[in-house]
Amino acid sequence: MTIAGVRRRGMSSATLHERMLVGRSGAGGAGAIRGRYSGAMEIRRRIAGVVGALALLSPLTFTAAVAATPPTLELQDAWIRWVPSVVPNTALYGVLVNHGAVPVALVGGVTPAATMCKPMTTVKQDTGSPSGPVFTMEPVDALSVPAHGTLKLEPGGDHLMVMGLAAPLRLGTELELTLRFDGAAPLTVTVPVLER
Repeated sequence: MTIAGVRRRGMSSATLHERMLVGRSGAGGAGAIRGRYSGAMEIRRRIAGVVGALALLSPLTFTAAVAATPPTLELQDAWIRWVPSVVPNTALYGVLVNHGAVPVALVGGVTPAATMCKPMTTVKQDTGSPSGPVFTMEPVDALSVPAHGTLKLEPGGDHLMVMGLAAPLRLGTELELTLRFDGAAPLTVTVPVLER
C-alpha cells in the first residue's frame, strides 16, 4: 500500500507508522514499542513521587538536626582565687554564657590540680544577731545556665569550688579545668590564678 493510497482511505499518519512497524517487526512490534513507552512513563512517575517525598521530609530532617545540636557554652572573665599554701580549697569565678536554645546545668568539673570541683551557692541566714546576717556556702547538685542567658560565678554568690589542691597555687600561673554539664558537652578552659 502506498502513502497516497493510505491518505485516500483516510488513514492517519500515526496509524500508518504503527502498521509500518508491524510490518517490519512482526505483529508484536508496535505493542513492544508501546510497552517500553509505558514503562518509561511509570519510572518517571515513581521518580517524581520519591522527589516529592524527599522535599516534604527535608524541612523535618533539618529541624531535627538543629534541635539535636548541643548548646554552645563559653566561660568569660574567668579566674581562680589565689590562696595561701595552708588552704586546701579555692574557687572558680567568671560568667558562663549559654548561646543555645535550651537551658543547661553546671554539675561539676575536673582538674589535675585538685581532687574535685563542686558547684556551690551562698546562702544568707538571718540569725537576729546585732552583727547582721550570716552567709554560708552550701553544696548543690547543679547550677542552672538559662537558654540564651548567663550564670555569674562570683565571690559571695554561686561559684565552682575547687577542692583538695594537689600543690600550692602560684600567682600568675594558669590552671586547666574541664567543666561538666547536664545537657551540654564538657567545656575545657584555662584560667589564671589571681589575688582579688
